[in-house]
Amino acid sequence: MSDIVLNHASSQSKWFHNFLNNKGEGKDFFLQYNKDIDIKNVTRARSHKLIQKYDTVNGKK
Repeated sequence: MSDIVLNHASSQSKWFHNFLNNKGEGKDFFLQYNKDIDIKNVTRARSHKLIQKYDTVNGKK
């Protein structure tokens, strides 16, 4: 048995920093939260919130 997270990318990765700075590889790699989607029933075994806000060159995402 194993627990594998295939859709994970570190917030410390080059791609995520490029997303925050809207440049290079990774700038279009991450999804942004759509407020029209109801996420109240999403269950996660994590200590942090499902949606995280980050400061980017284009404001908070």
